[in-house]
Amino acid sequence: PTLASEVSALNAAVWCGYSNWTINTAKDYTGKTCGSTSNAVANTTYLGLYMLVGNNLFTGTFSTDGNYPTSVYTSIPLVKQ
Repeated sequence: PTLASEVSALNAAVWCGYSNWTINTAKDYTGKTCGSTSNAVANTTYLGLYMLVGNNLFTGTFSTDGNYPTSVYTSIPLVKQ
């Protein structure tokens, strides 16, 4: 967090299991649940899929179960200028 108000909110929520957040200090949240998001443990392999068409890059989701995703988001291209 970069603001005192963010630090206060994170500490009050015991976000990711921490109650000692400070400004501009990183925390290791691998393997922890933060809110409703369960983060992968360290050294987890992520498989992803992307598609490049001309100057447009389309990205997809990531998978940690050993199977590649089967589709990309075609409505949100990243465009090389």
